[in-house]
Amino acid sequence: MLKDKILQQNFPMEYKLHALLIVAELKKTKLDAKTQKEILQSMFSQNDWTKNRDTLRIFGNAMKYFDKSVRRTLMQSVLRTY
Repeated sequence: MLKDKILQQNFPMEYKLHALLIVAELKKTKLDAKTQKEILQSMFSQNDWTKNRDTLRIFGNAMKYFDKSVRRTLMQSVLRTY
């Protein structure tokens, strides 16, 4: 119910993505392809997503839902930065 309220309101996309991640974690389900795509779009909409605290937080919370090759590539970007 709370997820639906967040999704219907005019909250930042980050809040909506976190709500979807929380529900997936609590229900022990996978993220659908659309949500995964939205997370990646949110991350890459930043100039340098690896230096943005909010995008790193979303990536950290969502990384287990991404394909192994995608996760590896994204982690390499983070490791190169830090």
